[in-house]
Amino acid sequence: MLRLGKLFEENYSYHIDFDFYIPVDIRIDYSETDFEEIIEYGDSKRSILEIYKQRYSGKITAITLVNVAKSKISDSQDFRNVTRIRKVPGLKKTFEEDSVNMIDENWKHISCNQDFEVILNENYLMISFCGMTLDRVMTQMNDLEFIFDQNLNLSKIVIKIFDKKSYDLLKEALHL
Repeated sequence: MLRLGKLFEENYSYHIDFDFYIPVDIRIDYSETDFEEIIEYGDSKRSILEIYKQRYSGKITAITLVNVAKSKISDSQDFRNVTRIRKVPGLKKTFEEDSVNMIDENWKHISCNQDFEVILNENYLMISFCGMTLDRVMTQMNDLEFIFDQNLNLSKIVIKIFDKKSYDLLKEALHL
């Protein structure tokens, strides 16, 4: 699991791309760069979610939803009881690394066999990690929201959808 470690007041730019073959691809750029780690969630066959983060600060630099085994269409969820913070989250690992591959001195690939589900509605796509407790804190980065549970573990990633075309494309890509 990834846990909220720090919060940053930081300028950033980002790009969100929805596609039939790679349903979600997000890139986030900061003024300072760092060595990166890739944390791969899922079973590496039916479900694959890659979260790229800076190794030392923990800031997320990319999210790629490669393949999804569990997905559904659902109504909007109510996040009224969640504390909202407009800052960049810095994440730290809280799990034993199932598999580690040093791609080179700057890149570290880590496998984490944690299951997740993708929930889609007309307003957003939500990646929800299985086995989390009640939601407590949400960090907002414009069209991206990172939700943490009572233990400050990353429990959900919410990506806003702006138009019907993107919604229809995601619906098809997720086989819904």
